[in-house]
Amino acid sequence: MKNNPADNNAHPSPCVLHVDRALVPFLITAIDAAKKRGAELGVDVSKCYLECEELYSKEGNLYYLFWFYSNELEDWMEGFGDDFFDLAVEVDGTTGEVLRIYRSR
Repeated sequence: MKNNPADNNAHPSPCVLHVDRALVPFLITAIDAAKKRGAELGVDVSKCYLECEELYSKEGNLYYLFWFYSNELEDWMEGFGDDFFDLAVEVDGTTGEVLRIYRSR
């Protein structure tokens, strides 16, 4: 049974997404950069899926890879459809600076 938001006694619905507050500044930076680049390319990244990975460079520096993509893919081996779009944003895990923005194809 769903809660009616107008009911003052309703319990909040379960959380759909929880982001650790330490990651929020990096996420906001990535979203801002992706929106800007997406606008330049004529793509609305607000309609994309989003994944984030914590990675380390060869030198051992932490960075976050935020990947915005248009369609769920069940099998990467089948490749991308013509309507597929993606944009990756790498953010330095110490400074919060955008390191790179790129597309996979």
